[in-house]
Amino acid sequence: MLHSCGASTSSARLKRRYENLLQEMEDRVRAQRDAAQKNALLERESAMVAEVARREEAARFKREQEAIELEREREAAIAASEDAARQRELADGQKKLNELKAKLRELWGVTEADPADISTFLSDLLSELSYTPDALCRCNDEVARLNSLLPIVELVNRREFVKFRMAEFAKTATDPARLFRAEPGRLLKEDKQRGEFVRELGRLNEKLVPALSAYEAQFGTFVWRGVPYLARLGADVADVERSAEASYRSPVLGDQ
Repeated sequence: MLHSCGASTSSARLKRRYENLLQEMEDRVRAQRDAAQKNALLERESAMVAEVARREEAARFKREQEAIELEREREAAIAASEDAARQRELADGQKKLNELKAKLRELWGVTEADPADISTFLSDLLSELSYTPDALCRCNDEVARLNSLLPIVELVNRREFVKFRMAEFAKTATDPARLFRAEPGRLLKEDKQRGEFVRELGRLNEKLVPALSAYEAQFGTFVWRGVPYLARLGADVADVERSAEASYRSPVLGDQ
């Protein structure tokens, strides 16, 4: 009986020990599983955080690249606009330059410009056959100079014509045969016309002296057919006066 009770007690202790061992094993397994799950969860969380960071970095990089591309496009658009503006400016400038060159050719012809002066002007522009602001400015200045010269050239041409006619009168006045070929009243008419030319020459001189002085103060010496005209003007006046006096005192007409 005692032996039976001892065996039961020993068996119970063994059972408890076994149960405790099982419990410990289960606890250990559970703890390991929990730790593994926790580690797995942490790894997933870490992976998610890394993915979010990667995506954010990718999004940031994309935004930066888009911003860079937009800036490039903006700069390209500005450059294209500026280039188009420059091309328009060049086209407009070239058109104005061509118009001025055509005007210069016209004015050079009208004012009977000295070929040497034309050659010098064109030589200065050889390196600027196409439009440049400096070429346009030079042509504008030359057009302005020639325009200011037009009224002077008209006076000079008229004066040269009057001088020519007076020289013709002086030449024919000394021809004795003129008396016999002349129609009635013609000599008096010629004498009257000669006097009108003398008076007109005086008026032309009065206009030309201040006009030439003003022109030369701004543009330099006015040269007419290779000779400074203002200096020539003074010499011409004396020559014309002597010629007129000689014609008046010619042997044909006698002293007037």
